[in-house]
Amino acid sequence: MRIVARWVLPAVVLCAVPAVAQEPEHWRFRQAQLENDVLWVPYSQPGDRFYTNGMRVSFGRGVHLPGADESRLPKWLRPVRRHCANCPIFPNLSIGQQIYTPEDIENPDPQPGERPWAAWLYAGFGAAVDPTPKTRHDFEVQVGVTGDPALGEFVQSTWHELIGSPEPLGWDNQFGPDVGINGYYTFQHVLFEAPDDHIVDWDFVPLARAAVGTMMTYGGVGATFRVGRNITDFPYSPIRPSERGVTVREAPNLEIYGFIGAEGRAVAYNYFLEGALWEDEPFAVTPESYVWDFSFGVTARFRHYNITYAIVRRSEEFERSVGTDDGVHSFGSLSFTVGIPEAE
Repeated sequence: MRIVARWVLPAVVLCAVPAVAQEPEHWRFRQAQLENDVLWVPYSQPGDRFYTNGMRVSFGRGVHLPGADESRLPKWLRPVRRHCANCPIFPNLSIGQQIYTPEDIENPDPQPGERPWAAWLYAGFGAAVDPTPKTRHDFEVQVGVTGDPALGEFVQSTWHELIGSPEPLGWDNQFGPDVGINGYYTFQHVLFEAPDDHIVDWDFVPLARAAVGTMMTYGGVGATFRVGRNITDFPYSPIRPSERGVTVREAPNLEIYGFIGAEGRAVAYNYFLEGALWEDEPFAVTPESYVWDFSFGVTARFRHYNITYAIVRRSEEFERSVGTDDGVHSFGSLSFTVGIPEAE
């Protein structure tokens, strides 16, 4: 029952956000994502630890096609239209939160050498741009706050009280309040795919990522392999590290596939481990220069609706001198997406 309360109920709340506006030029609900290191995720350690929870709700304004009314395209995307006159553009707004804790959340004292307490509450705006049906550029700018204004202690303490989990006692040791801004970019291209006459569909999609800002700075490469039926659009991406996985095209036929993916990142800076660039954080740890993710999961799509569940296995992100392991951990990622009609 505790697992159900901790995982399923937040997903139901997120997915119940109404699509109140029916006109495609209005912002309306597009996607809800929930990530958590719940007990039944394979290979995970019991309890909250490291990247322990992420939530994100995204909104869209329809697909802006070439030749559509320019006034319906958000102002920040009009330079994109001038640069790529024939590209479909998928505008996106989002609100999200990420929470990070050490392994022992019942210890109120500082824990040198352990994952620092940190939270990030942000608003993001950006778009996916498709120069061709097999190529996507995805970019976003996030602006947000850390420390007490990010509400990490409030969210985790309130939720733990509701479900009867241990009270997190170390939030007084979290990184102080700061304002952050970060830019993210992802490039994907469908490189190989099954011929049209195959009963089983498959494809191979390499990607490249980059992030620059006061929260994360890194560069990464990876790829996803998918196999199933009626595969369309592009692979799903977890929230962390601050990417989004908005599936935007309608699936006219029932689409279901499994996927596996891998990604490596060269990390130059990570606020959630090092603290602010302009401050000497007493609880900071030394980040690893290279981090890898391995993910696998399943996606089901039909018409405007998409649900994806993935498990992400992440390598150690910092030099850990305490605890029961070297810091490798796993989390589950659940996403529910509603497509939006094309802008007229």
